[in-house]
Amino acid sequence: MKMKIGQIVNQQFSKAVLQLAENKDLPLLVQWDIATVTKEVGKIEKRFAELNKKLVEKYETGKDENGQPRVESSKLDEAKRKEFIGEYTALMEKQVDMPLPKKIKIPAQVNGKDITGISPGTLVILDDLIERA
Repeated sequence: MKMKIGQIVNQQFSKAVLQLAENKDLPLLVQWDIATVTKEVGKIEKRFAELNKKLVEKYETGKDENGQPRVESSKLDEAKRKEFIGEYTALMEKQVDMPLPKKIKIPAQVNGKDITGISPGTLVILDDLIERA
């Protein structure tokens, strides 16, 4: 299954994956798939942070209050601004493989008991990753 880096590194996506991972009502095999995704999301977030840092260092226009490099696109000339935006967009749009052959099926019930703790918002955010069974 392929997903865009920009979707995976979105803070709402990460929170939604963690919310799902913490749900103990889900069947064991579903929990396995979610744990696999959680591990992969962590790897992708780490790699994204490394590449994003390199990109910021490459186009640095100054330092923030902590002395870290930052980019203010208004301080870049037109050509550099287009390069920066192009590289950043390409990084966010890059498709990566998630270690799942298909969407994770999330049942509404297990042994006749409703599964609780999965908000409609979580289902929407994770729509490319999960489906209700």
